[in-house]
Amino acid sequence: MVDSTRFKGLSVLVVDDELILLKVVESTLKKQPYEVITTESVEEALTILNEQEVAVVISDYKMPKIKGVEFLEKVRKEHPSVIRIMMTAYADLSVSIEAINRVGVFRFILKPWEQIEFLNTIESALEFYLIRSEKAEIERQLQEHTQQLHTDTREQSAEKTRIIDELRARNQELAKINQQLRQSDKLTSLGSMAELLAADISTPLSAVLEKLEVLYSRDNLTDLDRELILEMKPQIQRIKSLAKSIYNYAQKSNKTIEKVDLVESIRNALGLTQEVVDFKNIEIVEHYPAEKTWISGMKNQIEQVFIILIQNVLQSMDNSGKLICGITSQPSGNDKNQAEWHVSLANDGEFPSDMFASFADPEKRDEMNFTNFGLNICQQIIEEHDGRMELGSNSDNGSLLTIKLPLEPEQ
Repeated sequence: MVDSTRFKGLSVLVVDDELILLKVVESTLKKQPYEVITTESVEEALTILNEQEVAVVISDYKMPKIKGVEFLEKVRKEHPSVIRIMMTAYADLSVSIEAINRVGVFRFILKPWEQIEFLNTIESALEFYLIRSEKAEIERQLQEHTQQLHTDTREQSAEKTRIIDELRARNQELAKINQQLRQSDKLTSLGSMAELLAADISTPLSAVLEKLEVLYSRDNLTDLDRELILEMKPQIQRIKSLAKSIYNYAQKSNKTIEKVDLVESIRNALGLTQEVVDFKNIEIVEHYPAEKTWISGMKNQIEQVFIILIQNVLQSMDNSGKLICGITSQPSGNDKNQAEWHVSLANDGEFPSDMFASFADPEKRDEMNFTNFGLNICQQIIEEHDGRMELGSNSDNGSLLTIKLPLEPEQ
């Protein structure tokens, strides 16, 4: 639990054109140790930012004169240390992606909000602000001490070297925490939006599938009509499966750590993609150990990884291709063995160059789009399970994707 007394002296600025909402915010936050400033005007908000130090800005997405994205973009340019949060009543994934890529928004707050989640979001943002501020101060001190080294006596230099080593160690620790918080909260923001979206689109997609079944049963359809319907069904099913995957990831209740049978999880994922496999006439070749392969983790999330990855791989394949799926156990060099799940394409088959670009190039992980949204979730889940993903080539010069996860220790 975060010690909220740490936030005393910090300021949170809330910008919204609805006066009633601002009154609710003031009432909700009146007992908090940090200062709360509210305004209906973007112009006044910018003046406040110029006149005093603000840790967090919360802006509504829709305002009369300017969109929240444009306002927060201006805040990002003129006051880059301020943590930015966006409020919205609309679960629009395109809004989320624009805000993350263009504004670097820390979190989304969906209206109407739950009080506990609202408070937790602000505290997380303030904690992030403090970590970044401490990191910036350490970097300043490092530069100062390093510059003074050549003018110090031998005794002073030895002490300065010790201080510099301590500062560097703390700076590396904060950099790691900073990166983890940034990536986690980026996905949490999208997860919050996607949770509502997934629930909203699941029902109409099911209705579309039912209508297609009725349409397909008619006698007066041409062969082309039937072919188009058969082509549409797996695409709609894929959207439904991805929506379910995102919804399940966003659910906070699915965090139970347990022993997970890796082969069972993979086979469950392959079963859910069978319709695409059949339609594209893809051959699946599986190689698994005779003994069960156990890992420790969140079963639901592990299965979501396999579902999303297999769906993306199948989508990239030509008809009548071959997909090879297997598991091996390897020593990891840190006193723990690891399970390696391999999925590859035979006969020179290749994944699209942009499909897994974010895994090969870490800098691209901060750029969110519709193509890599599910893949970013996979990356986050794997890292939460102390694993990693690698891309390479197999013996047939086809694309090879490997997931490495630590094995459950033998009892």
